Amino acid sequence: MHMRPDLVTPCSHEGYEFKNGNVAYRVTPDGTLTVSRGSKVLIKEQGTW
Repeated sequence: MHMRPDLVTPCSHEGYEFKNGNVAYRVTPDGTLTVSRGSKVLIKEQGTW
C-alpha cells in the first residue's frame, strides 16, 4: 500500500510482493511481474489481469 503523508492512512494499492530467500517477486496493478535478486532484475514481463 502507498500511504498518505500522515504515514497512517492508505491511499492506493501498489501491488503484491512475495519473497523467497533473497529473490523478490513483485506484481503491480498494471500487470507487470518483476523478479529480482538484490538489485539485479532477473525477469520483467508485462501481462494482463
